[in-house]
Amino acid sequence: MDPAHDNAAAARPIAVVADGFDPARGGAERVAAQLVAALRARGHTVETIEPPAAGGALRRAIALASAAQRARAQGRFVVSLCKAPGDLVCPQGGLHLAAMAGALEPYPAALRPVLGAARLLAPRQFAFLAAERRQYAQARHFVAISERVRQDMIRIAGVPPERIEVCRLGVDLAHFRPPTDEARRDARRRLGLAADALVLLFASHNYRLRGLGRLLRALAQIEPTRRARLGLTLLVAGRGERARLQRLAHRLEIALVAAGQQSDMRAVYHAADALVHPTFYDTSSLVILEAMACGLPVVTTAGHGGAEFLRGPESVLVPPGRDPAPLARAIERLFEPGARRALGRSARACAERYPLELSLARLVDRIEDALLASAPPETP
Repeated sequence: MDPAHDNAAAARPIAVVADGFDPARGGAERVAAQLVAALRARGHTVETIEPPAAGGALRRAIALASAAQRARAQGRFVVSLCKAPGDLVCPQGGLHLAAMAGALEPYPAALRPVLGAARLLAPRQFAFLAAERRQYAQARHFVAISERVRQDMIRIAGVPPERIEVCRLGVDLAHFRPPTDEARRDARRRLGLAADALVLLFASHNYRLRGLGRLLRALAQIEPTRRARLGLTLLVAGRGERARLQRLAHRLEIALVAAGQQSDMRAVYHAADALVHPTFYDTSSLVILEAMACGLPVVTTAGHGGAEFLRGPESVLVPPGRDPAPLARAIERLFEPGARRALGRSARACAERYPLELSLARLVDRIEDALLASAPPETP
């Protein structure tokens, strides 16, 4: 990018709007914090906007999450935000209608129409959907973090395909790297995991949406003596009802360690042998990318945004749905150490195609393009 482009773009203030900017809270917050740092490194003046901060006339709002996704519990924040002009939309959480449909998938098929209708008829849903429509009508530039989100923008919001650019997430390859033997031992010791256990990692704050129930049922289908012989242990990282989870695992006779929310996920990845992410809906998945960067094989659901990272032998894909049997068979493929090592090497090689620096540079370039395109003409 030429210096004139940089100088013209840097003259405009930028407001970055997201659910939050604390990297310890989750992947979306990490991405938001990284983007703010990258913009400031290019010399931009950046204001961060997050709930419950509300209102105000924003000079320019670069929306990292759709209006509805940003503030599910704070409708007034959504409405006030969407009154401000926006140059670029990059919805981390996807479009609200698509997210609503995805949130119904963990439930039995017979319940989904009833639950879906009830949610659509709720007054706040009308407000969310109306705010999102306004946001997309105002925006001039669109960035999707996966092909799945791009297709939703076209199908739901009617955005012309040629106006959408896909900028995939990236990963810090220096921080998230395969562990040394010592680092692996230390990580397991801190989490109370046996050194010789086969540890499967599930990492999410939304247990239902990411398929923890399906995973527990799949593990229960594996012969108990085989699980015991392998020391098969499920490591769960994320916010949630840990006591209830422990009781359910005990009833199913599954060895489980509930690690809770982690400020740095690297130690959790280093303690695991594989990541199992049987999600029902994902626009993309930073946890998949970070796990692969740490050399972990990945078992995940086909068809969601995060699965787009996986185009070779670095993953094991299972059909979408609630049936635990295909997931159990996929997990059994990880029981052989040689297969895990081969999958892990392929996973790291795949992750190396998505360096964080390149991902952030592309997104900042698109934001600067949006700023330049919307700048008022210079007076002679």
